[in-house]
Amino acid sequence: MQVILTTCKLMLCLFCFHIFSFKYLDAAKVYTSHGKDHGLTWKKQQDRFLFSKRDAYGLQHQNTNTEFSLKLAAFNVRIFGARKMATAGVPAILVKIILRYDVILIQEIRDSSGRQIKKLLELVNKASTRGQYRISISRRLGRSSSKEQYAFFYRKDVLSVNDSYVYDDGDESLGIDTFAREPYIVRFQSSFTDIKDFILVAIHTSPINAPQEIDELANVYDDVVTKFNIPDVIILGDLNAACSYFSDMDRKKNRLMTNKRFHWLITDCVDTSVTGSHCAYDRFVVAGNSMLKAIMESSARSFKFDEILGLNKTVVEYNRFRIMKSMWSQRLSPPERALKVSDHYPIEVHLYSRKTALITKTVEFTFRTRTPQTIDKKVIFRLKKNFGNFNVTTIYNDRGSIHGVTFSRNVADRKEALKAILDIKSKAYPAKVVSLEEILLAEAKIKGEWGIIKDGYSGGVKMVCEIYPSPTCWIAFVAQY
Repeated sequence: MQVILTTCKLMLCLFCFHIFSFKYLDAAKVYTSHGKDHGLTWKKQQDRFLFSKRDAYGLQHQNTNTEFSLKLAAFNVRIFGARKMATAGVPAILVKIILRYDVILIQEIRDSSGRQIKKLLELVNKASTRGQYRISISRRLGRSSSKEQYAFFYRKDVLSVNDSYVYDDGDESLGIDTFAREPYIVRFQSSFTDIKDFILVAIHTSPINAPQEIDELANVYDDVVTKFNIPDVIILGDLNAACSYFSDMDRKKNRLMTNKRFHWLITDCVDTSVTGSHCAYDRFVVAGNSMLKAIMESSARSFKFDEILGLNKTVVEYNRFRIMKSMWSQRLSPPERALKVSDHYPIEVHLYSRKTALITKTVEFTFRTRTPQTIDKKVIFRLKKNFGNFNVTTIYNDRGSIHGVTFSRNVADRKEALKAILDIKSKAYPAKVVSLEEILLAEAKIKGEWGIIKDGYSGGVKMVCEIYPSPTCWIAFVAQY
């Protein structure tokens, strides 16, 4: 009996091994069947597979939108060094992320030898199908023995570096310096973008001193303008400008937040943390009228690489092949897989190209409740007499019946737009044509640092009323860029 049980266990083990081999090693068998890669470790097979031109996810995510915009990003890679570059699958993911952009800031480079960032650059250029990359890298920075570097990867056919320097914030040995890691300033020039000459200021603040360092960035901006005589600047990186590190009280007295020269593109609603903390630690802060006009509207966001590259899936498919359930360990959960790359998401924004900037862009923003309030159409008709300082237009349908009425006014800046909103409020709200919530939302979107109107842009504020299918009104803003 014991012999029979032993035989059954042996058969069961062989069966399980066969199933495991079929399910998880199939990709390695398929890939090595070409005859080139026999004898390679699984890690090397996997990395070579990920860099293959047949990769379904990675190289298709390389930036192919260069005729219309320049894609800029900042990415805290969390302790970049030899260990990260030796982790199976991670270099391939980093390459895919970098290839998505024309210029990207990499932060938290801890490798003292400097070899790993050069190795990453080699991998990027090996995989790139749209031009070669260069790097502009700072010296090692920091008060403690754990020093970091900033590095900008940029496409040399699109951008060139004119100058760079590290901001001098005082003598570290005397304890009078401000930054844990001084900002790294790089002056870029491009014949591709509408803005030809601009400055990028890289910063990774200390979490325990974030409010003071963020405030000091206003002085850094002044130093940049004095040195280069160029006001068009983007401050970018892991500012730790969210949640417990940067309170509402801190914001009220922070110059980078309160000074109207600075515009924050990444709002508090954007989660830049892989762990799902819903904190916008990473930011773009823009200054200079030309730079503001160069930013493509609504393009600032975080890039959730774990979702796009399939790290949160049970099985990742690349064309017809399947690789193992995880890129580096079967035991890792989806969040743990992403954390092998970083605990931050990259943030990205687009700058207009010369071709795109020649096109006049018109965008309409509407503010309306999901459940419109019931309105008597006679009230709408009576309002036509009260909007004397607005252009009133009656819209007719194909049958000649009145379809709706618009009350519009052209505006040249934010101040005029707010005045138009207040005029609509004084005339339409008492008549219960629009809700107070719609008015307040429109005001907030115009007033806020993320405002849809920027000084120097033209547009129009209007109230739109439809008669059919049921009488309803809402507020809208038309912006021309």
